[in-house]
Amino acid sequence: MISKEYFSKGKLLVSGEYLVLYGALALAVPTRFGQSMSIDNTAHKGVIDWHTSVQGKSWFQSRFSLPDFFILKSNNSKSAEYIQKILLAAKKHNPLFLVNSLGYQVNSELDFNIDWGLGSSSSLISNIAYWANIDPYDLHSEVSKGSGYDIACSRASKSVLYKKSGDQRVIEEVDFNPPFSNKIYFIYLGRKMDTESVVNKFYDQSNDFYHEIQKINNITRQMVHCMDYQVFGKLMQEHEAILSAVLNEPTLKNGVFNDFDGQIKSLGAWGGDFAMALWTKSRQELKEYLSYKRLNTFFGFKEMIYDSSENR
Repeated sequence: MISKEYFSKGKLLVSGEYLVLYGALALAVPTRFGQSMSIDNTAHKGVIDWHTSVQGKSWFQSRFSLPDFFILKSNNSKSAEYIQKILLAAKKHNPLFLVNSLGYQVNSELDFNIDWGLGSSSSLISNIAYWANIDPYDLHSEVSKGSGYDIACSRASKSVLYKKSGDQRVIEEVDFNPPFSNKIYFIYLGRKMDTESVVNKFYDQSNDFYHEIQKINNITRQMVHCMDYQVFGKLMQEHEAILSAVLNEPTLKNGVFNDFDGQIKSLGAWGGDFAMALWTKSRQELKEYLSYKRLNTFFGFKEMIYDSSENR
């Protein structure tokens, strides 16, 4: 019998990537994809048996002792150590978490490819925070140097405007559903990025990016309320140019997508994960173009973005 069950959504960062770490206003969207977690009581007292599956296939198994979360066995030591780290941090924020001598079976299920970068870690952190009955942002801060926008998405019912300043954050749910959403696609670029290493590298920069942040703030606000796809495309282009200068990296349009007949911008860590495209031709033509680039995974706006008006 399932005693507890939780679900947290995935995420995409439409604007403000990288600079959100320095306080830029970002537009983030929760995805239809996410991670569920169920907890059963078992007869194996004093242990947690953990199982994670990805799109219906077994991916990770481990056993942790209670109450110290010692790793007794695992088929992936790196993943086991990461879960152990989150559990210990949860215990720090709620000393009463798992103090009894019961045994638990935890089943975690990702309904998206773990390489897509849609928030396998943030949705896990959110679910464990549900279980431990603690603030997910407190837990996130213990185990990550990220901005926390992904945690906002994990529990949001709409897209969010997200801004972080020191220990304070401002989160505003907004209706981001432009009338040209049928022209917006999300394309998987085929390379999983290590978010933590990207974040750490960017934090090493000494620039405070004040002027760039002001420009990104303005673009973000315009994106939310934009009603014209041509204007939206120009905003995408401006955003890419700013981040290209900040990162000293070429934009997608100046790289692998130099022949793309539309606008395209990176989302999240540049060089991998997803990109957002504005494409006015048919879906079939986009499919053929991407196939030529050996990219086969893409989604339309309504296929990707969570819509609270629909039943999950």
